[in-house]
Amino acid sequence: MEEKYSFKVIQSGQTKLARVVKSGAGANGQALVITAQESSRYLLMNLVTMSSPAKLQMKKKGEDLHLSLPDGDLDMPDVVIQGYFNVPGNQLQGISQAGEWMTYDTALLQAKNPAKGNSALTDAALTDKSGAVALASPPPALLAQFDSTLGLAGLGAGALVLAGGSGGDGGGGNAVDNNPAQTTAFEVFKNYAQANTSTKPTEPTKANYIAAGVTLATVDNVTEANVIKALNLVVNSKTANDVSSTKQLQTLSDNLQTSFSTIRAKANGSTAPDTSLSNPTSTDYANIGVTVGTTALKLELMNSVLGELTPDAVDSVSKISDMAKAAENILKVAAGTSGAAVTSNDLQALGLKINGANTGFTSSQAKSFTDNLNNLYTSLGNSGSLSTANVDTYSEIQALFSLQLMRTYNDDTASTKTQPAPNLADFSNIGIKSYKSLSEIADANRVALSGTHFGLTNDDSLTNALKSALDNQVTGTALTKTVVQNMVDSYYKVLKEAGSTTTTDASQPGEYFNAPTNNPTAADYANLGISKSSDKTALADSTSLLNLLNDAVGRLSVTAVDTATDIQNLEKAAENILVVGAGSGDGNATTGLTYTSDNNNSDWVSSLSGFSALGITGVTSSNLAAIKKAIDVADSANDGRAIDTVHELQAIVSLYRINQYADNDTTNPSPSIADYQAVVLGAGGKLTDVISSDNNYLAAYSDAVKTKTNGTSPGSFTVAEVKSMVLSYNTILNMADANPNNNASSTAPSLQDLLNVGLGNGWSDTKKTDVLGGASNGIEDKTFEKSNNLSLFTDVIGGKTKDQVNTIDKLNNLATIVSKVIELESKSTTGVAIYDSLTGGRLTITDFQSLGLDVTELNRYSGSIQTNRLYAVFDNIINANTDAISSLQALQGYINNTSGINS
Repeated sequence: MEEKYSFKVIQSGQTKLARVVKSGAGANGQALVITAQESSRYLLMNLVTMSSPAKLQMKKKGEDLHLSLPDGDLDMPDVVIQGYFNVPGNQLQGISQAGEWMTYDTALLQAKNPAKGNSALTDAALTDKSGAVALASPPPALLAQFDSTLGLAGLGAGALVLAGGSGGDGGGGNAVDNNPAQTTAFEVFKNYAQANTSTKPTEPTKANYIAAGVTLATVDNVTEANVIKALNLVVNSKTANDVSSTKQLQTLSDNLQTSFSTIRAKANGSTAPDTSLSNPTSTDYANIGVTVGTTALKLELMNSVLGELTPDAVDSVSKISDMAKAAENILKVAAGTSGAAVTSNDLQALGLKINGANTGFTSSQAKSFTDNLNNLYTSLGNSGSLSTANVDTYSEIQALFSLQLMRTYNDDTASTKTQPAPNLADFSNIGIKSYKSLSEIADANRVALSGTHFGLTNDDSLTNALKSALDNQVTGTALTKTVVQNMVDSYYKVLKEAGSTTTTDASQPGEYFNAPTNNPTAADYANLGISKSSDKTALADSTSLLNLLNDAVGRLSVTAVDTATDIQNLEKAAENILVVGAGSGDGNATTGLTYTSDNNNSDWVSSLSGFSALGITGVTSSNLAAIKKAIDVADSANDGRAIDTVHELQAIVSLYRINQYADNDTTNPSPSIADYQAVVLGAGGKLTDVISSDNNYLAAYSDAVKTKTNGTSPGSFTVAEVKSMVLSYNTILNMADANPNNNASSTAPSLQDLLNVGLGNGWSDTKKTDVLGGASNGIEDKTFEKSNNLSLFTDVIGGKTKDQVNTIDKLNNLATIVSKVIELESKSTTGVAIYDSLTGGRLTITDFQSLGLDVTELNRYSGSIQTNRLYAVFDNIINANTDAISSLQALQGYINNTSGINS
């Protein structure tokens, strides 16, 4: 009959491989072939009998070990361990019918034949030696219990060595001391041996042991009371004949000391390296009064748990006994034993953790764990049904419990959670990992969860973020490792989107980005439990909604989206703005609005935080209605494309604020640099188009919008007009560096730039025409339409500081003086009447000084000499060649040349 066997590979107390092998697998071409690793244990057990064959057919084939299961054919082995004899520290083990892990002595296959010598030929012949190897080698802890001069050899080949054995005094129950006091003392131990402790027989005390001549065991950091309690449990497990002499009792005490120390050495905590020389055996546990029992794999599980515990968790036999009971219970549940259950005390005894602590377990958690153990196993992505082989290590059980912990927390619908919450360790326990960067998308590049590679400041922040998303996931047994992994991957993308950098590329004006392929998708938001607020459906049916949400997330810091609630609030704000845009043009939504009242501004006022959350500034209770209408008008196609980015919405809000200020600059708030920047971006500009490091720029923009009329009423500026004004004023201010000799390195303002900023606002139409041109009235040569005339004006600007040209009034004053110079140049005759005929009157020394000229020579004298020098400058301007005066340098020369006029 075909039988199934569990075959496991254990290294450093951790299961590295677990497989089920059927007898006859080799004959069916399904042999298990593995490569030997140093210091590994290979554990074989019949899954029905929970024990191992007393003998197995084996062969040494080169350096490989071939193994045939009962009824198998060694020529077609069922298991092949490649390199087994070439790697040190290997052991092939099985379990006896008494529940004791024993060793198959595979070294027999390497033994040389002394009768034939040690010739090279003989050695080669032994390379493929085969035979029946017995499950015979006892645990090292039992070696001291045999006094036979033949040692273990006296037991006979192939015999199973069981724990226990009588003392070596030859008399069993006969005391070797005839001291009456000792004889009386032994009666206490005899009465306690194999007694029903519920009847409360006299329990041996320290004094009893001293009277019996026993030196009590001493174990580091274990109290004497706990030592005596453990020793009493051992005595209780013996017969009266086993505890009737000093030597027998002393042996029990000595064995307890050795075994208790071995057990505590194994308990060195989960983070410390394993420095124990050997794993405790069932005999070690028996030596301290703990019965391991006959449940298969229990010893392995107990030792695995020990490796996670600290020494203070095993400083008494009661704690170790609780661990043994817990191991028994979980193995029974895994085996499907009727009535078996795991308790909250079992969870604690097994060293399991919640939030990194071995505490806080509830009965409801234990019941859920018991009821769902098999489902938890498959929900972690494992195939097949749960068996005891799947719960014989601490890490396997902790993984199962961590998933149950997530479910219990997720199922708690109370507004204030009463169930313990998982932390990053629990996510790691069930195998959840994430990428270090968005460019690494291969599973092999996943790493353990860490707040730092998610962009958060610490692991606690990441834990809180994941808990918030976990609370949105499916409940009960539908919560699986796959669901959690998808949630973590999606949150990673959202947090990486947050705090994105910006680009000045003209093709992406003001856009915040990761690469489009890395933007969170509708599926990502669904994985976090984010849905449309209006009907709880997925975001997939709204491209504009997804675009606006991603754009908002990209502009925010990670702390602004570090809970699922934060993200859902962003979605709600984005959704409501889009449904307003889809209205009929009056600022009121027609469908889909989740706020209780659309027409009542009070409800929207309470939601102003939604604009702020998206990163939109400047919306107040007083301008909300107007901004809603502007949003509605902007989305004239009702498809959301005109309002599906934050900068498009900010441009609408900012344009309203700019126009509001232009209407009444004394009562309405001043626009900010961000407002002008938003409008420029909304019109296709770039982030660098608005310079915010110098307040002169902001002063200039605001002065331009409040003074510009130019046939247009204040407050009716378009996005394009504001953009033109900002960019043109930037050109003027950039040239105003107080260095007229450096003008060649700057872009000179054009006549259109002057018109864009509103030069001439406040002038009469006639003066505008005379200075700025625009009419065919025969005076074109006197206007800024003429390049040389414009060059003179821009040369003047280049010699000014920014604060000297940051208002339209300041520019108008300079333009008026320059236009008088140009008009004087156009005259053909000289004389006082000509000088006085200029529009606005003759030029003055102050006028020349205002242009940035050095008027020292003109001010050196007063009276007639000063007048004559000034007239000389006028005459030189009139007599200059056509187009000669295109810079301040020419005018400065005329002034300097008057130094010879002294009368």
